[in-house]
Formats: sequence, C-alpha cells, structure tokens
Amino acid sequence: MEDEMKRELNALKQVVADLAKAMQAGFEKIDARFEAVQVELGQIKGDLADVKSVVHRTAVKVTGLAFDVDDLKRDTVKKKDLAAVRNEMTGRFDGFAKLHRDLEVHWAAQGHAIDRHDKRLTKLEARRA
Repeated sequence: MEDEMKRELNALKQVVADLAKAMQAGFEKIDARFEAVQVELGQIKGDLADVKSVVHRTAVKVTGLAFDVDDLKRDTVKKKDLAAVRNEMTGRFDGFAKLHRDLEVHWAAQGHAIDRHDKRLTKLEARRA
C-alpha cells in the first residue's frame, strides 16, 4: 500500500507539475497579449496627446476669431450712424453751396460797383483832359 501511495503521490505530483507548466504557458500567452495591448495603448495615448494638442490649438484659434468677430461687430458702422453722417455731410455741403452762391452774388455786386466806378473815373478823366 505504501508503494501504491507513493505512485499515487508521484502521479499527483506529475499532474500538478503538468498543470503548473500548462498554467505557466497560459500566463506567458496572456503576458504576450498583454504586452501587445500595452503597446497599442501607448500608441493610443500618443494619438490622444496629438488630438489634445490639435484641439487646444483649434480652441485658441477659435477664441481669437471670436475676438475678431466682436471687434468687427463693434467697429462696423451701423445704418443709423451712416445716415447721421450722411445728413451732417449734406448739411455742411448745403451750407458751403449757400456760402458760394452768396459769394458769387457779392462778387457780381462788387464787379458791378467796380464797373460803375471805372465809368465815373473815365468820365472824370475825360473832363480833365
């Protein structure tokens, strides 16, 4: 019986050793797969960092463009402001045109007065001569 127990024990040891080898082989396969997953995960992390960088640059650019749009909105002339400037310019031009007409009338009157004065001088000079 002792021999039989030894054989059984040896057989059991052999089964345990075979199971240990099988488990070790399975763990090695799992480790190999896990390493592949880790490599791919590293690539994904790198890609994610690139995407984050692009998103950050895009966000900065969009923010800058938003400020540009706000500046354009603030600096754009509104229709009512343009109408006010046009009315002011038209009023100034009308004032200038009126002043010019008044000056033309004044110059005509001055010219007429100079003509009369020249005629008088001519008559006086004719009498003295």
